[in-house]
Amino acid sequence: MTHQKGVNPLRKDLVFELNSYFSCWLEGAEVDTFEKLKDLMIAGQITRRASSVIKAHFVDQWRQMNDPYVVASNFDQYQLARKMLRKPQQNKPFDKPSFKRTNSFRKNGKGRGKKSRRCKIK
Repeated sequence: MTHQKGVNPLRKDLVFELNSYFSCWLEGAEVDTFEKLKDLMIAGQITRRASSVIKAHFVDQWRQMNDPYVVASNFDQYQLARKMLRKPQQNKPFDKPSFKRTNSFRKNGKGRGKKSRRCKIK
C-alpha cells in the first residue's frame, strides 16, 4: 500500500495517516518492542529475497513467521527437502561420433607427390 499526498490535503494529514497505518501494522504483527520490530524487518528482507517457489510454499504461514531465525530455518529445511526429493541427474557418457577423414587437397585420392615445375621463379 502506498500513501501519497493528494492535491488538497496538508502534509500534517499525510503524517497522521502514515502514523496510524504504521501503528495498526505493528499491532497486527504483534510488535511491541524494538527487538520485535527489528526481527520483523529482517524476516521481511529474508522473505523478499526468497524464490517464488519458496514464497508460494509458505504463503499460509507468513503471519506466524516474524522471527528471522524461524524463517531462515524453514527456508533451509524446505530447500534441503527439495534437493533430497529431486532425482539425481545421471549424465550418460557422450561418445563423440567418428568421422572419416578426407583431405580435400589431394587429387584423385593420391598425394601431390612431386612439386609442380610450372611455377618456377627465377
